[in-house]
Amino acid sequence: MSATDGDLRRLFKSHVRGHWISIESGSTSGGIPDSNFCVEGTEGWVEFKQTRAWAVSFRPTQVSLIANRVKAGGRVWIAVRRWKNVADEDALWVMHGREVVRLANGTLRDCLPYVHIWTGGPRNWDWGGVARLLVS
Repeated sequence: MSATDGDLRRLFKSHVRGHWISIESGSTSGGIPDSNFCVEGTEGWVEFKQTRAWAVSFRPTQVSLIANRVKAGGRVWIAVRRWKNVADEDALWVMHGREVVRLANGTLRDCLPYVHIWTGGPRNWDWGGVARLLVS
């Protein structure tokens, strides 16, 4: 499991049908989201994070790139795995990239009116609902 993404990159690729490209761009353009997707003819980006608390860490370049892409009309999502060591507390939080500044300066709780949450661990997350959200 990745120390930074809580294995979300692999989980999304295996559960959300489409074409996924993982991006590792530190040397060319810092801040680019982790994955580019094309699902049902809709293209976009997902930044994957994990936390065992409420705060989520972002680099300033990530916040800037996501905010600028959204401002230009791009489709960017933030997926956060908030978990502890029990399945009931293993939740997937997905929000539109327009929430990046609110999340970077606050916590997941600050995004509650604007977030979709699935609980109970990856086996119980509604992957069809996640896919529909990404293309909505």
